[in-house]
Amino acid sequence: MITGEIKNRIDSIWDTFWTGGITNSITILEQMTYLFFMKMLDDSQSAKEANANIMGTTPNNIPIVTLFPHPLGPKNLSPFR
Repeated sequence: MITGEIKNRIDSIWDTFWTGGITNSITILEQMTYLFFMKMLDDSQSAKEANANIMGTTPNNIPIVTLFPHPLGPKNLSPFR
């Protein structure tokens, strides 16, 4: 059983989806899965950028595979934290 702070955080996210008009539980789980996947991609990109900074190079000089290239340049989730 999940209790305490984790349960409260999950309930808060669930309520946000519910008030946003998504009431189907399968759709909520699907959307949460997309968000978790995007978060993992963003964390991976941030780690690569941090390693590049430690090595004294720029992230552009090391091979970083962009899975979803954006036509306006690189985008990440960091500004939304």
